[in-house]
Amino acid sequence: MARALVEAMSGDFHPEQWRDRYREAVETRIEDKLAGRLSEAEAVAEQVSDLEAALRKSIDEARAGRSTRMLDSAAM
Repeated sequence: MARALVEAMSGDFHPEQWRDRYREAVETRIEDKLAGRLSEAEAVAEQVSDLEAALRKSIDEARAGRSTRMLDSAAM
């Protein structure tokens, strides 16, 4: 049964019918790098980095505000 299945699925191989998507992706990535364009992963990483910086700034500002409020209430 297995042999019949393999024979039924077998045929001549014509490589021109297939695309090398991996090679195409690598070539596209190389062209993007040479042109100075960011990859999708780099663009997302840059956005995450910006988000992280914004979050740190927000936390620092909140901590500074809390410290000022604590000093004001201690002076009362």
